[in-house]
This record gives sequence, structure tokens and C-alpha cells, in this order.
Amino acid sequence: MAEVHVKTHYTKLEDTRGRFAETFENKALKQLQLDFVFSKWLREDVRASDLREDESFVKELNRLKEIYAGRREEDKEDRSLLHGDLHAGSVMVCGGSVKLIDTEFAIYGPPGLDVGSLLSTYAMAFCFHVAKGSGEATTAALLEALDKIWKTHSKQLAILGLGQEFIERCEHLTLGYAGCEICRTALGLAFERSIRIDDAEMKAKAELGALQVGACCIRSHQTKTPEALKEALIQFEKSLMI
Repeated sequence: MAEVHVKTHYTKLEDTRGRFAETFENKALKQLQLDFVFSKWLREDVRASDLREDESFVKELNRLKEIYAGRREEDKEDRSLLHGDLHAGSVMVCGGSVKLIDTEFAIYGPPGLDVGSLLSTYAMAFCFHVAKGSGEATTAALLEALDKIWKTHSKQLAILGLGQEFIERCEHLTLGYAGCEICRTALGLAFERSIRIDDAEMKAKAELGALQVGACCIRSHQTKTPEALKEALIQFEKSLMI
């Protein structure tokens, strides 16, 4: 993933920049993501009513939305070829071979989108297993995997020659986009990754807790790294056990 992000990064291309941007504009499916990932859950779900009224939160969410949409001139140099909807279910592993499937949402956009989307899968799995009571071995393994993914990606970006300012920006956006995916999944807009447990009371509590995890990531994405996601998940676990 990091190799694709670097090799197709705007700063590494010359004559093909325009071709990448045009080929992977993907207007129809980008519009679908703009609604489901950034808008619909906030607009329609009563559980997000406090967030709707929080102007500072909405401002941070809209910033992430505008960057994804490619509407900000100042962000044009931080674009790469992206999967566009990367979750663990899109990663196929066989021995030492790794392939990505379901690439219909591919766009030319901010690399942090792919990393954040992937991290959100592990974050929601963590919330599910905490709510289910699966045990420390399972939840600790998920946190370790989450940590390794973003740190390995950042390390590979550096090894492959991407500038430090873009690596730091990727880490910030990774946190923000992870937050967007967590929020919409917690509120049921990605059912296959949602918290599906039989205990209705615990399910409701876990969904609200996961929503707060996502909101925390969105609020702090301009200043913090995905380490903040790990910290928020640890707090989620503590609050759920009270």
C-alpha cells in the first residue's frame, strides 16, 4: 500500500499527474462516499444530535470531507492512487502474497484515507470484542495490529522517499478518516462491520461509546496521530466495563 501511495504521489509524478486525476475522478462513487461516510450518519441519526450542534466538530468533519472531495487547492500536491474503501474484508492473503479486492471506489486522493479506513476495521472489531467479552488476548492483539499498520505504513513512506511533511500529514488524516468510518459504522451504515451482539443494552452502550471514539479522532486529527485512536479505544474499554 505504501509503495503504491509513494509511486503515484503527486510529488513523484510529472506528465502523468493530470491523467491520474482524470482517470480516477470516480464522480458517482465519490459522491456516494461523501454522503455515507461524511454526512448521512450525522444528518439523520438521533444519536448524533449533540455532534450536529457542535460547530467545532462539524468544522473538522467538513475539512476532512473537503479534502476527500479534492476541493481545496492547498491539498492538490498530497494525492496518490487509493483503494478508496479499504477495509480488512478487502485484503486477501495467501502465504506471502497479499491482494486487494473491491476497488470500485478507487480515487486519486489523500493517502490517509486508505490507512484510516483500514484502521477503522480493527477499531470496530476491538469495540465488538470488548462488548462481547472476548477477553484480553483478543483485544490486545487488535490494538497491536492497529498500531503496526499505521507505524509500518509511515516507516515505508519514509524509506521510499516521501517527504516528512507529507508523512506527518498522512498520519493526521489517517486519524481523521478512521474517525469518520468509525462514526458511520457505529451508527449502522456499514452493517457487516457493526457491533452485532445479542445483549441489546450492551450493544446500545457500545455503539454510543464507539461513536465517541470516532468523534474524538475527528476533533483531534489536525494535531494528533493514530496513537490517539489507540488511547480512545482504551478509554472505551474502561468506560464499557463500568
